[in-house]
Amino acid sequence: MISITNQISLKEITQQDSTSLFQLMKVVYTKAYSYLWEEQGEWYLNLNWTPSQISKELSDPNASYYFVLVENEAKGILRFVRDAEFKDKKDLKSLKLHRLYLDDSIHGIGVGKHIMTWVEQYAKDNKFHGVWLEAMDTKVQALEFYKRCGYKITSNFRLDFKRMHPKYRGMHNMYKTLE
Repeated sequence: MISITNQISLKEITQQDSTSLFQLMKVVYTKAYSYLWEEQGEWYLNLNWTPSQISKELSDPNASYYFVLVENEAKGILRFVRDAEFKDKKDLKSLKLHRLYLDDSIHGIGVGKHIMTWVEQYAKDNKFHGVWLEAMDTKVQALEFYKRCGYKITSNFRLDFKRMHPKYRGMHNMYKTLE
């Protein structure tokens, strides 16, 4: 268990947590992103949070995967990948913030900011030049949050998921240089 504040902590996800992880993401992801998909995102949930996919992601020695606990209750997830090459800055050692999903019941109370600060400190402590992430160009609240945290858009791309409504496929690559 990693303590971030008195109320916020991270608990490492293990293979035994697959069912709990799937159930959490069924709530968190569906509330935030079901509108993106033709069938409300069930396909995407099954793509990313099945036991076999979790096993694959947990086997990556460069990745860390956690439940975000708020007052000891799982309210989201965090996954980052060390030494994940960022195509916009290939010459720099960077950490990829792969997943940060938080239940909307805790938005606006500082949990995301504390998590981002912790990830950035982890990256600094491990000699990474910066942190990068991918963000949807239509999720204005998330984009503004990342910008307030110091991330800058470096390039754009489009997702090719056939089941995703085309108007939501736009993505930004964002990067923050650590000092």
